[in-house]
Amino acid sequence: MKNTMQHLATAGALIGALALGQNASAQINVDVDITLGSITILYSFTDIQVNIDSTTLGTLFTPAGCTPGALGSQECDLGAANVTPAVSAGALNADANINPAALANVSAVPLTLNNVWAVRAIGGTTANTTVGITGTGDTTLDGPSGSIITVSNIAVTGGTFADPGLGNLARGGVSMDLDFSQVSDDGLHDGTGPTFLYTIEVTGT
Repeated sequence: MKNTMQHLATAGALIGALALGQNASAQINVDVDITLGSITILYSFTDIQVNIDSTTLGTLFTPAGCTPGALGSQECDLGAANVTPAVSAGALNADANINPAALANVSAVPLTLNNVWAVRAIGGTTANTTVGITGTGDTTLDGPSGSIITVSNIAVTGGTFADPGLGNLARGGVSMDLDFSQVSDDGLHDGTGPTFLYTIEVTGT
């Protein structure tokens, strides 16, 4: 009987050991590596509409010392002018000599378009990204009655920067000069022939 009890006790101990063995845990460290290729993503608008209202035009072409008029135009009171008439070729002439230099340069009015492109970039041959721009097509914008706006000196703002990564954006703008010297009418100026375009591209990364 004693022998039987000892065998049962031993069997119970083995069963307990097996049960404990089934609940035991193990662990293995696994190293996961991810290799990424270099990538550059350029975002931009395909169409931009710029509206220059009468108040803004008045501000552009009003010399210092002028104050806004009651009807939205500009009243310019720059003091008294001493005009002395002169006889020339049998006619009486007088010139008050208003100085055009006091006005904005109508042939080169700067226009800056902010936040019109953005870039995400990693990798490449350098740690920096460069965005460039070229003007294509016709550089004149044709308006009503032969009115023309000419575009020149187009450039990017913020064009070279450290790679921003994938979670961040590097943003930039476009600047240009507008020649209003041949503007003779208001309304839309967009070109009747080849339309003025600019091409923005990543030129180095």
